[in-house]
Amino acid sequence: MTEFGPPDVVSFVNNTMNMYRRCLEAGDPWQARLAAASAALRCHSILQEQPAGRSGDDRSAVLLLGILSAAYRDFADCFLLLKKPALKHKEIEQLWTRLLDCQERIDAVQGLLGGPGLDWLVSQASSAYDHFVKHFGAGDCFFSPVIIVKRESCSICGKDLRACVHRAGVIYDGKRCRGVVEDMELRSCDLVRVPRDRRCRLWPWNIDAQTRQFSAAVFTMFDVDDLSDPLERAEADPVE
Repeated sequence: MTEFGPPDVVSFVNNTMNMYRRCLEAGDPWQARLAAASAALRCHSILQEQPAGRSGDDRSAVLLLGILSAAYRDFADCFLLLKKPALKHKEIEQLWTRLLDCQERIDAVQGLLGGPGLDWLVSQASSAYDHFVKHFGAGDCFFSPVIIVKRESCSICGKDLRACVHRAGVIYDGKRCRGVVEDMELRSCDLVRVPRDRRCRLWPWNIDAQTRQFSAAVFTMFDVDDLSDPLERAEADPVE
C-alpha cells in the first residue's frame, strides 16, 4: 500500500488499510472506523515518545501515516452517515464537516505518500463529496472572520514566523509548522461565497425567516495533524 516510513509503522498502517477495506466490503463500517482510529492513535503515541531510536525523517513519516489513518477514519464516519436512509439536519452538517476533514488530510499527504491505498481513498472520498453536493449543494454562504494578526510565532522554534527559517505547513522532525497567534484583533465577521474554512457554512434550516436571525460556526480549530478522535472530543465536551 505505502512503503514510506519506519517499517514497523508502515506494516501496521498497511495492515490496517487492508482490514479497513475488508470491513467496508463486508458491510461493517464501524469496525473499519475502529481500525483506522487505532492506527491514528498509535502514530500519535509514537510521536509523543522521546525521539531516541527514530530519526527526524522517520518521525515526519509517522506523522504523515497518522494523517492518512485519520483521513481513513474520517471517511468511515462519512460512510456511516451515508448508509442512513434519511439524515437529520445536524447529521448533514456533520457529514459535510467530515468530508472536508477527509479531503484536507488527503491534500496534506498527497505528493508525500503514495500507493493504491491512498488512490482508493481519494476516489472514494471524491465520489462521496460529489454525492453530497448533488443532494445538498456546495454551499452559497459562509461565515468568514476578518482578523488582523499583530504577532505570530513559529510553532517549531517560537520565533517570529516572518523571520525564522521554518515554513508554515512543512513537517520538521514529526511536527507540522504553523503560526501561533499571540496578538490579534477581530475586525468583523462577513458572509462570503468563498471562505477560508468551508466548515463555516450557513445552512438554510439555521435561518429564522421571521426574526432574521441565523446561526453558524464563525471559525473552527481543525488541524490536519490533529490525530485525536473527534467522537471522543464530542463526548468530552458535549453541546448544551
